[in-house]
Amino acid sequence: IRALKARGLEVTLYPFVFMDCEDYPWRGRMTAADGAAVAQVFGTKDGWGLRRLALHYAQIVADEGADGLLIGSEMRGLTWSRDAQGGFAAVDEFRALAAECRAIVGPEVKLSYAADWSEYFGRQVEGEVWYHLDPLWADDNIDYVGIDWYAPMGDWRAGDWRYGGGGLDGEAGFKGPRDPAYLAAQVAGGEGYDWYYAHEADR
Repeated sequence: IRALKARGLEVTLYPFVFMDCEDYPWRGRMTAADGAAVAQVFGTKDGWGLRRLALHYAQIVADEGADGLLIGSEMRGLTWSRDAQGGFAAVDEFRALAAECRAIVGPEVKLSYAADWSEYFGRQVEGEVWYHLDPLWADDNIDYVGIDWYAPMGDWRAGDWRYGGGGLDGEAGFKGPRDPAYLAAQVAGGEGYDWYYAHEADR
């Protein structure tokens, strides 16, 4: 943090749960059966849960002068978990955690939660939609909507166009899948947010 700040860069600290042990899944698959289980995952500031993790890093941010902190990331299964009243207990926990982190880092540090790209827009089940993260995004202690976005960078085809490859993209004059002009056009092309392929056969 010190080295980056000395170079004039802004620094956001992005800690996350990395479940890389055998038989442990991506953190977004972790769920909770009810509100009590969610509370157990978050734990206390002196325990071994997400709360202690986030508060530890909030103190580092305060001590070292970082510009931002993500209080959690890609906890989709947890934020989608419902309590007995049908609420989203993890969202309430993240809001409380944001307030606790704010008390440590002060008003100038930018706080957010980094939602998975499949999580940020809501919970959809059998035609019903719940915008479960809206209370978090609207919380006074959250400064921006954070999304870990894994949309494709490009759609270069393996097939030949006049033996140059790239299908229609090759025909358009791009030099290949690593051509900066091609990548810029693809990022602005809309796939992943304005439109989607229904399945791989359509692609």
